[in-house]
Amino acid sequence: MKGEKYFRKVIIFGVVCLLTLASLPLVLGDTNKNESKSSTSADKHFVDCKVTVFGKCNTVTGPILWLFGVYCPLLFKKDITIKAQGEENESISILVRSSNGDTGAYYSYENVQINLNGATGALYWGAKSLIFEGKTIFARCKAVDVWIYGVG
Repeated sequence: MKGEKYFRKVIIFGVVCLLTLASLPLVLGDTNKNESKSSTSADKHFVDCKVTVFGKCNTVTGPILWLFGVYCPLLFKKDITIKAQGEENESISILVRSSNGDTGAYYSYENVQINLNGATGALYWGAKSLIFEGKTIFARCKAVDVWIYGVG
């Protein structure tokens, strides 16, 4: 009897954690190969890095199957594109830490695009959530290449 009570508590705790995770904003998208190859003088490139992206955006592209707004490409590396195109209340903050010591911190950019090539990690995008409405994104990923356009 005592073991059943603990088992039920663990199941309830797990369900609450999953519902809470679905409410967090995460974002991932897929990189358009043509866009990632075109570079300007304002582009930033990082290799073999950990990336945190948070904010609000309307566009996330990639071969992604969302479950309640959450996507976790843990086993297979994916190419993802996140775009904030300067629409109303759209801005993204980016934190990047490369394995070779390069770092980047970009806060509240309104017209920016992030290409994550070979990304694994966890993402949440409110636009795909069945429970919560909004365009909030949150991504915590490890990527082979990260290209950031529009920060200069």
